[in-house]
Amino acid sequence: MRPRPLKRRLIWGVSAIMIIAAAILILPRVVLVSDVARAELVSRIEALTGEPVELSGSVEFSILPRTRLVAHRIAIGSGAGITIDTIIADFDPVDALFGRANIARIVLVRPEHRPVPGPTLVRGEGAVADTVRGAAGARPTAATIIKDLEDLARRSIERLDTLQILVIRNGVWRSGADEFGPNGISNANLTITRSSSRSAFLLDGSFTWNGQPTDIEMRVDSTTNLEAGGESGVSFELRSPPLSVDFDGTMAFGDAPRLQGRFEGRGESFARTARWLSDARFPVPALGAIGMAGDLVLADRTLAIENAEITIAGSTAIGALDYDLDRDRVDGTLAFTTLDLTQIAESIVPFPAGPFGLVRPIKAEFAKSADLALRVSANEARFGSLAFSDVAAVFSVGDGDVSLELGDARLYGGRAFGKLLLEDRETTRISGELMGTDVDLAQLSDALGSPTLSLSGSGKFEARVTTRADDWRTIFRVARAKLDLQAQSGVLSGFDPVAFADPGTRSIYSGFTGGAVPFDRLDAEIRMVGPNLAFDSVSMRNAGYRLDLVGEAELATGTIDLEGTSEMLSQTASSAARSGEFTGPQPIPFTVEGTWPGPRVVTGTP
Repeated sequence: MRPRPLKRRLIWGVSAIMIIAAAILILPRVVLVSDVARAELVSRIEALTGEPVELSGSVEFSILPRTRLVAHRIAIGSGAGITIDTIIADFDPVDALFGRANIARIVLVRPEHRPVPGPTLVRGEGAVADTVRGAAGARPTAATIIKDLEDLARRSIERLDTLQILVIRNGVWRSGADEFGPNGISNANLTITRSSSRSAFLLDGSFTWNGQPTDIEMRVDSTTNLEAGGESGVSFELRSPPLSVDFDGTMAFGDAPRLQGRFEGRGESFARTARWLSDARFPVPALGAIGMAGDLVLADRTLAIENAEITIAGSTAIGALDYDLDRDRVDGTLAFTTLDLTQIAESIVPFPAGPFGLVRPIKAEFAKSADLALRVSANEARFGSLAFSDVAAVFSVGDGDVSLELGDARLYGGRAFGKLLLEDRETTRISGELMGTDVDLAQLSDALGSPTLSLSGSGKFEARVTTRADDWRTIFRVARAKLDLQAQSGVLSGFDPVAFADPGTRSIYSGFTGGAVPFDRLDAEIRMVGPNLAFDSVSMRNAGYRLDLVGEAELATGTIDLEGTSEMLSQTASSAARSGEFTGPQPIPFTVEGTWPGPRVVTGTP
């Protein structure tokens, strides 16, 4: 039993000799491979970015428990546009033992991009360095952006090469003038994984864009097919509070990028989504929740969404959209079941909420950078209190203008045509016109909701308005409007002609306390200049009565100054018959004067 300690010592001795021998054989290779690994790391990062790489910090290399190189303080690019706190590169351990360095996994800890100032377009050769920097006046077109994204995808696929995993931890991309909005990307934690065949490609992770957390996942089924000029299945999913996007389809590079598949996007607020995607400081109409789904096709420098279903401003439409990438222009056709034009108008020109809202500037700055033309139809549409049907219109935005052209619509049994235009130039201006023919005036009167008078019958009207529109206070002060109305075979309700026929002085309310006057024809020409109304001509007549009126009213002070004549034609005729004499109609003059709410009617004698 005594030999056991000797046997143990012999075993330990042999083991130690083997370890020392292994160390003698391996350590030179470790020293060798550490230099090779450092060079391989620099080479791989330069290949990925297309920019020179400088390692200014310490470099640590280990074989056990993992074959790993850790480098600190890395600068990428001649202008040091990208810095990385730490790079961790994992190597194949078997290759490392034989003096070879083959990187399988790279981890970038806190990579940070800072824009290089300058108004020129800068494009590096690498995937990461292909960024656009410059003054706001040199913004790239959508076609350029698509081409850059294609180049980025090509280089990313090519230059990942044998790398199976790329991890980004706590990355930061600080924006230049035209990159990623004003706040850029921060807290980026992304992983790119490739299959062992280096064909399938998966990117997933999260980042913060313009202050909002965002999750992303993208899958490419076959990068091999893409590199060979074929197509590959692709899916994309993005989730953020302002926007959710899903895409599932195919893509190909070829002579031009092609993308085709089912697309769906949703946002809780059009304004919030647009500001998140671009610039939170940029004024955008508040059109409420938005949604878009359809078949997306990118081909021939056009991005099209076919069989589209779009929800905006509380209304849903079906149709198609085409985006010209070279012109940055959107054309489309949308068919709504119901369309609320009021919400759209208020989003562009918000109504004042209280006295302070009167001085809120009215701007359409978004119209200076947008280019949009939509042919719109709707079974039913509302604008304010007016209800239209069978609407055909064109909505356009561009060159600082926002316009709605109503080509044809039904309005209370008749037809309507019109146009509304907002111009944001050196000064902001609003102009509009609406014309109606064969309109049921009873329905129109009910829609407008006059508290005192109402009309019935059939008629036509033409209303025009033009104004400088710096704010609502300016509109109320200087707006010019004109209304021409012609009505036939109707009734003016809430009007008693006796108040304008009997001599004397009485309250104007005595003429609006009931009664109804039928008319064969009613004509009115009314102008408004700021808070002042001018009744250029008001005439109503039937077989037994006629009334003519002209005058002015100042809405700011409540002052009313009207004059006119009335004739009771049937009364004159019957009086002549009783007396056996014939006397012609004698007009009775009257005036309406005073200050609202207590103006008086002064009626003279024939």
